[in-house]
Amino acid sequence: MLYHFDGNLPSFGPELRLSYRVAPRWALALDVVGPAFTWPRRRSAGELTPREELAVAEIAFTPLLRGPVIPLISLGAGADHAHIEASAQAPYQAHTSNVLSFVTTAGAAAQIEIAPHVALHLGVRVFFAFPGARLRIAGEEVGRIGLLNLASSLGVVVTP
Repeated sequence: MLYHFDGNLPSFGPELRLSYRVAPRWALALDVVGPAFTWPRRRSAGELTPREELAVAEIAFTPLLRGPVIPLISLGAGADHAHIEASAQAPYQAHTSNVLSFVTTAGAAAQIEIAPHVALHLGVRVFFAFPGARLRIAGEEVGRIGLLNLASSLGVVVTP
């Protein structure tokens, strides 16, 4: 889930994270989210439907190496892509837009072992996307994508 603190509804989509442990407590990761979809914004002049993708390279630190719950702390940088589809009522015209933003992230997660080489992953990251995208219908701002956001995730980790 991608939650936007600047008045936008949350977006939901899949996440794929690949990581490689470079030292006992350190790992490098590539994280891809999306496509993440949210609800359309409707006004009498038309409708906007946003979709979002996020790709981040991260470095992660594990303070504890053993135990039933293993915490992780991460920092990263990458890109956010927002695709906005529009429809309009006359006399307005619809425009489709794509916005690419630079992203920085800071996160915390916990991995809970549920079987040998299998863990449940619970994570949350704050990310800042610049410049982001303003969503407007007939000049009225109906939301934003970018700037300050929160990404939360729930998944399964499989370790060879």
